[in-house]
Amino acid sequence: MRTKLIRMGKSRGICIPEPFIKKCRFGNSVELNVENGCIVISAERRARQGWDKVFRIAGSSINDEFLLNKIGSNKFDYKEWRW
Repeated sequence: MRTKLIRMGKSRGICIPEPFIKKCRFGNSVELNVENGCIVISAERRARQGWDKVFRIAGSSINDEFLLNKIGSNKFDYKEWRW
């Protein structure tokens, strides 16, 4: 689709047709990026969006305590760290 750039002060903008907005599930604001000389407009990401999926992929934390024991102590543990 071809559209015209509209003057908005010292900037320019475009009107995005409603069907595009609905199909892309845009809210009141969007993310803008430049990739390979193109402007990419995408739905705004929420903070920590997708973290739940990554945590599920990472698996259970049951054995994490054993991993900490393998690291061992260092100079910081003996000289700089104080309880």
